[in-house]
Amino acid sequence: MQVKEPWEVLGLDLIGPLPETARNKKFILTMTDLYTKWVIAEPMQSKTAAEVSAVITTKLYMFGMVRKIITDQGKEFVCKLNDSIFSMLKIKHAVSSAYHPQTNGQDERTNQNIKRTLRKYVNDNHNDWDLHLPAVVYGINTAKQVLS
Repeated sequence: MQVKEPWEVLGLDLIGPLPETARNKKFILTMTDLYTKWVIAEPMQSKTAAEVSAVITTKLYMFGMVRKIITDQGKEFVCKLNDSIFSMLKIKHAVSSAYHPQTNGQDERTNQNIKRTLRKYVNDNHNDWDLHLPAVVYGINTAKQVLS
């Protein structure tokens, strides 16, 4: 897929469940701009369609609309609620196949990078990862990126 400009296509994915934090967070929703590799990551309590949709909508209104969103086939992404939101916002939703997750490979790499880096900072109980997530994302976003 040829992405020609920033904020044209976002890859979305979930990390988790992770050890529950003191703030009741167990998941991370990741959003990766496939052109610039810019990452947004939001700690979440659950991966329900309602919570995922709320985070997606909030981030889109905060950072701007995109033309296309790519996700896996998880029911938190492929649901009537997201269908309505994406339709209302005129966003095409592409779903990667179960046997070919590389379709959303950039976000998969983002997730691996986040998990690998978080491991370096968490406490012995691994339950403070949400406090370190902003610094990890900042590090990813300020590292030199190679544009494809």
